[in-house]
Amino acid sequence: FSEFMTYRTPIFIQAGSSKNAQRIEDLLFRWNSYGQILQNQTNNKVQKLIVFMPLPKEVLHLDQYRNLEINFFRDSAFGRLRLFFGILWRIRLLPKKLTTLIAGDNYISPNICWAVKSLYPTSTRIQIQFHGATYQKKSNGVLDTLKYLSVRVSIFFSHSIRIVSGFQQYEIEKLTASRKKDFVVSPIPIDRKST
Repeated sequence: FSEFMTYRTPIFIQAGSSKNAQRIEDLLFRWNSYGQILQNQTNNKVQKLIVFMPLPKEVLHLDQYRNLEINFFRDSAFGRLRLFFGILWRIRLLPKKLTTLIAGDNYISPNICWAVKSLYPTSTRIQIQFHGATYQKKSNGVLDTLKYLSVRVSIFFSHSIRIVSGFQQYEIEKLTASRKKDFVVSPIPIDRKST
């Protein structure tokens, strides 16, 4: 039976980062763990987790992340344009072009995911993720309102949502009462000492 199963290749897109973002090493460690699980669950049909992320300022020892295919881009408007075309190029190399694009932030990556999906409408799915209550409305001015609306649109157009607790699912379902979403609960952080 497993010979006939079709797997989606996950592509993590970290197009934007905030002041409170996790350290790059921690993100890579977590993604590398996901990559190992992915290989085990698919019997190596999907061999590596594909990651697109901004070029870091510090030197990274990438050889320790054996379960990742890491693609860097410059954190600029031109760099994000190259990111878009880089994702399209990478999807074209996949045998069936079946992918799930995972938006690593809530404001920039979802837009890139939608643009890619517009060119691969039937084979591409989008997953967004929330590590905190960034989907809740704040009343600190126009920027917060725009961010809130952006998150609402992200929730509306996503196929699945990755969260860190069941309580988040309850809160987000209140925002999307008319649309059923698939939720994936993935608590973080992963303790390196216990893995």
